[in-house]
Amino acid sequence: MQCVRRIQTHIQPIQTHSLKPGQVQFLILPEMAFSGYAFRSKEHIEPFLEDAETGLTVTWARETAIRLQCHVVVGYPRRDKESETNFNSCCVVDAKGTLLLTYDKHFLYETDETWAKEGAGFTTIEIPEIGKVGFGICMDINPYKFTAPWEAFEFANYHVAANTRLLLMPMAWLDSETRSNNVYNLPNYWASRLTPLIGKPCVVVTCNRTGGEGSVQYAGCSCVVSLQKPVLISQLNKKQENVLVTEVELP
Repeated sequence: MQCVRRIQTHIQPIQTHSLKPGQVQFLILPEMAFSGYAFRSKEHIEPFLEDAETGLTVTWARETAIRLQCHVVVGYPRRDKESETNFNSCCVVDAKGTLLLTYDKHFLYETDETWAKEGAGFTTIEIPEIGKVGFGICMDINPYKFTAPWEAFEFANYHVAANTRLLLMPMAWLDSETRSNNVYNLPNYWASRLTPLIGKPCVVVTCNRTGGEGSVQYAGCSCVVSLQKPVLISQLNKKQENVLVTEVELP
């Protein structure tokens, strides 16, 4: 099937990267990492929808988590078997290959609205030796439908109340400044959307797509930010396609 070949083509470069077992504690990939993101309708995305337990992405995440002895977070388009509802999701798998969480994107971007339903809400899980770990997918960080007040900070305030220590965010953030090579605008924007968490003992990791799909260009700039200080710990630029390995001491 064409969709399977497309997913396997995207998986291959990550499979061959030289990460060693035990080198990292978390491996985070972008939103809808292997399928691509720019779908126009339910019919367009239909061949790429995956099951939460046995889909290609989740299977890859389980195998990779066991091989690298780390947690894996990766986004994919999901179809719920019971309700036959579509979601923009990410899976969270531990080093034993156990599926800890399927998180469904809560705030949908206009592209998502053509095929997906809103997830039930923001969430965290408790991970030993880390504490509360939260998850968000791209638009989750923005005001709801871009109509809620900027200062509502729905996502950030949820994680303040939850005492989240680590935020992991797969993204497919579009490049609205294609003529600019400024690598700080986007991390600054993301940090501004997390204002209620500034000064709190929390680290945020964003993993954004780069490159393009047809006429759609992605903004890259994946980064790791400590919100307590705040400080930008590490970052890729807009066009880098790489694995950003960063050592972080959680506050």
